[in-house]
Amino acid sequence: MHGVPGAIRYEAHARFLNDGGHVASRNGQVTVRNANSVTVLISIATNLRRYDDLDADPAELARERLSAAVEKSYQELRDAHIAEHRRVFRRVSIDFGSIPEASQPTDGRIRNSHAQEDPHLAALYYQFGRYLAISASRPGTQPMNLQGIWNNHVNPPWQSKYTINVNIEMNYWPVESGNLAEFHEPLMRLIDELSETGQRTARRHYDADGWVAHHNTDIWRATAPIDGAYWGMWAMGERRPPGAEDGRLAETPGRARATRSASPTDEAPSEDRRYASAGNRRPTSGVSRAPPTGC
Repeated sequence: MHGVPGAIRYEAHARFLNDGGHVASRNGQVTVRNANSVTVLISIATNLRRYDDLDADPAELARERLSAAVEKSYQELRDAHIAEHRRVFRRVSIDFGSIPEASQPTDGRIRNSHAQEDPHLAALYYQFGRYLAISASRPGTQPMNLQGIWNNHVNPPWQSKYTINVNIEMNYWPVESGNLAEFHEPLMRLIDELSETGQRTARRHYDADGWVAHHNTDIWRATAPIDGAYWGMWAMGERRPPGAEDGRLAETPGRARATRSASPTDEAPSEDRRYASAGNRRPTSGVSRAPPTGC
């Protein structure tokens, strides 16, 4: 993107297990003939270990996972999947009552929800939120972002990033109340990593101690303001030194403190360009734009 070579490498491996018939691969196409059934196993991996470590071997990882899956039958894989889902999902049950229309397709119930009471739909919506968190925020993976694991674009809307002034919080609101505490781990790890990259932003943008993040971040844990000052200048907070009174920060000779009124520099240091390669744009002076819908 923007002429910057991509840093992520990935591989996808597939295995076709046919019951009867014949499977052939040629010229990038797989042909199945006269089979009773075919089970397709897919394994995908990248070279990313964390935001500052891209030394994983995607081919080896994809191969190892696929080899492990091949050792199990379709029924064993399916049973293991269901058991793992139920282990977590069934921690919570909720019942607000029901109406006869609850047996109708969900899309129709949503369209009619303004005209009729459907308490079961509210319960279903709550459990749907828990399902999304269980699926998209497994411990050891990345946190839920704007599209989650269901993103199907190489260059998705808003780069499938994390809008951290409200969106990511909304994603995680039901985690604790939904008895899914361990699924907070990816978010907690993201915050830990932001505290690392945010030290550089605090120092170079504001000549301040501590760390800072603004309204948006990504898999590289970018912390600088992006897009424009109107919405990009969402400072995470301020560091109050001892002795500060009435919310005002005492000045320290030769050293600034990060506050909500500080302004970013027009151009980030060259070392920060790796974070800009994910689609972040520098603030533009003298331009006022409304924030894009969905931020």
